[in-house]
Amino acid sequence: MAKLSKAQYERRNENASIRMAGNKEIDSLLSEQHEVLAELCSFRHELHCNQKDLFMSNGSNYSIFWKMLRETLYEKLDSVNLPKISFPNSDDISSDYDFEDFGLSYDEAIEELMAYTSEVNTIIEKYLRQIDINHNTKYCPTGALRI
Repeated sequence: MAKLSKAQYERRNENASIRMAGNKEIDSLLSEQHEVLAELCSFRHELHCNQKDLFMSNGSNYSIFWKMLRETLYEKLDSVNLPKISFPNSDDISSDYDFEDFGLSYDEAIEELMAYTSEVNTIIEKYLRQIDINHNTKYCPTGALRI
């Protein structure tokens, strides 16, 4: 992930806010659907920026992130009649307290987690890109600036 200056980061946040506000004007989606999609975007960004939080079992995001991936996102999308997202099985993803039980070193466990979160990020981006294509919205992140 590229490092941004404070000014660049603030500008990117402003642009994202403008895009989200514009998305709400698209009437092919209900306001509740827009809300869930904006929440999905926010989650994707937080996960992308804090991937290791899925590894640190005592961290403030650990339970929140795993619950979102395993239950909440599916339920929210379903509740507003949006297409569902399927994520890869996470049963074999270890955390800081059990990576040795999986026969992994710390570095191997982190590498495995990073591969998993990268795949989840890609799945969400492709999902958002399809929503954008179908509804002429701008939910999918720009991407090029993150490389």
